[in-house]
Amino acid sequence: MTKRKVQEVETEFLIKSQNEASVSTLTFSQLINLFIKNRSTIVKETIMYGYKNICPYLDTIANVKIKDFNIEVCERWRRYINSSNISTRYKNDIYKFLKSLLNYATD
Repeated sequence: MTKRKVQEVETEFLIKSQNEASVSTLTFSQLINLFIKNRSTIVKETIMYGYKNICPYLDTIANVKIKDFNIEVCERWRRYINSSNISTRYKNDIYKFLKSLLNYATD
């Protein structure tokens, strides 16, 4: 490798490690706010309306840090969603929103 290539790889590594460090202290409520702020310029108002209607269903995990989100926390949250008196389609929309959040956090 050339010196320039080594410096580029090192810079990419440093940027990536800084992003991972910031994600490790991020809570779901902070992530939701960042996600909605980012998406508000990209998607239609009706999509934003849907996002804001889904957010209350994430309140049970709002204070959980992204790094602490594990199977146990997810299952507890999933049981809460399943016990809610909402349609299966809406539950699936909530699950898709959570998936979008997690994908956003890892990008």
